[in-house]
Amino acid sequence: MREWRSLIVFISIIWCFPLLAWADWVSPGDGTVYTMQMVDELTDDVTWRDEGYYLISGNLTISANDKLVIDPGMVLKFEEAIGLTINGALEACGKPDVMISFTDDGEEWPWTAWGGIKFNDTCVDSECILRYCVVEHTSSAEGIMIQISNASPTISHCKLMWTSSQVETGGFLVACDSSSFPVIEYCFLRSGGGGALFGLEPSNPLLLENDIIFTIGWNFGSHTIMGGGFLDGNYLQCEGNIDTTLGFPVDTIGDGDCTTTSTEPTGPQFGEVDGVRNPRSRPHNWVPSEDKAIVPGFFALGQNYPNPFNSGTVIPYHLPSPVVSGQWSVPTTLRVYNILGQVVRTLVDGPQPPGEHRVIWDGRDGGGKEVPSGIYLCLLRAENRRGRALTNVRKLMLVR
Repeated sequence: MREWRSLIVFISIIWCFPLLAWADWVSPGDGTVYTMQMVDELTDDVTWRDEGYYLISGNLTISANDKLVIDPGMVLKFEEAIGLTINGALEACGKPDVMISFTDDGEEWPWTAWGGIKFNDTCVDSECILRYCVVEHTSSAEGIMIQISNASPTISHCKLMWTSSQVETGGFLVACDSSSFPVIEYCFLRSGGGGALFGLEPSNPLLLENDIIFTIGWNFGSHTIMGGGFLDGNYLQCEGNIDTTLGFPVDTIGDGDCTTTSTEPTGPQFGEVDGVRNPRSRPHNWVPSEDKAIVPGFFALGQNYPNPFNSGTVIPYHLPSPVVSGQWSVPTTLRVYNILGQVVRTLVDGPQPPGEHRVIWDGRDGGGKEVPSGIYLCLLRAENRRGRALTNVRKLMLVR
């Protein structure tokens, strides 16, 4: 109970001063619909990198009446403690195989921990959407990845993973206050030292059909879901164990749905939650698991396999986000050359969507004839978002 009351006081103080630290670039509020390319041209706080991502070095605020649209496949890397505040609208709608990434600018653990996303009370709820996005590696004093204040965004088919903080409970992936009624559905939520959701009355978030995996907070007393909200059809895993505070899940017909229907959760995973229905006995797997690379915002040509080869080899490659906002294809060529620099075979020549691709070379030239043993060069060429040519070369060894 002490933990619950202390956290309410702490979160309440935070929401009294939501914007004190975040005011670097602010849109004018004149009704403009912005793309990341437009923001890049307006402020030095956003820089496009040829590696295939936007580096954000200053806090961004989208004012009331304005809107930010982020295209599928984009990667936004935030420097330490830098965040995104939405007072207007945010449309970040990726696709199942071309997700949007909000992450830190570090390359490996420990991450540099950016400041997260805030939705405030002037948001246009129907136009605040996170869909097929990855949001990860945040950290702040309050320990909140997505902070929602008197707003009701929709968060769907997203991966929310890894937030850290200085509070004992380890923070929350999503926290709501006032008249906030967000819908969080079909998501994968992974917390490494805190809870998934905090709802401060009278907020009432809905969690529908999510996979929630969390670890206990620093003081070994945090809840997965704390305050408000209604859960339906969620899978909950705590420290490698399926939650049984609702009664042991029973999958009677093998369809993945449990027969447990408790609406009064009282176990340690919940604190003052409105109700829980239909807990799942196994995850939905709406989005790929955390150990898979699912954000295809970069350019790379992988090594072919097998190599050496004698009959056929697979050539993997990644393509960056497209040149023009709103287009989902990247001008691409992939050719095989001999050591004299002559084209042996064109494997790809035309627009392709950003993300992961594979092509097979069967060791034949453009006329269908087998080529002799030897070393060949594979050249991948594509355009980045600025229209600049990107190239990469790999050696292939053919042994007959």
